[in-house]
Amino acid sequence: MSLVVLLAALCGAYELNKSDQPPTAADGGDAHETCESDWHVCKSAEDLIEHNRKVSFYRASCKIKANETAEYGPPEWQKGFGIYPFSSYFAGDDIKALGIVLIEDHALVPNKFGGKERSRISCHYDLAKDEVSEVMITPLASMR
Repeated sequence: MSLVVLLAALCGAYELNKSDQPPTAADGGDAHETCESDWHVCKSAEDLIEHNRKVSFYRASCKIKANETAEYGPPEWQKGFGIYPFSSYFAGDDIKALGIVLIEDHALVPNKFGGKERSRISCHYDLAKDEVSEVMITPLASMR
């Protein structure tokens, strides 16, 4: 008996969640895209970073590419609750043509002497190609 009640509750919850979703063209409704689901609709880099669902994917892609790009080994990334790589970005309005540039200023990057240097890692993500197009690693000491 309890299994039947559980299944009925799950089906009811599924139907409630299904009705919370905006209608799509397949449902016969208006499939209005927002910045949340389509980067083409975003007005600026800030709009994209604040609202687009794929921002975590962009950050993870940049981290992977930075790990591959660092000459003397992968960077050591800052850890902690609510801390994630590439939490900064260059503001700009022309994301459709230029993509976005994500910035990490807290990575420790191995150097040729066996030590680690705090470095700025800039990652250019090409939204049109859906890939990282460039990663630049610059020791912060050389930026002063």
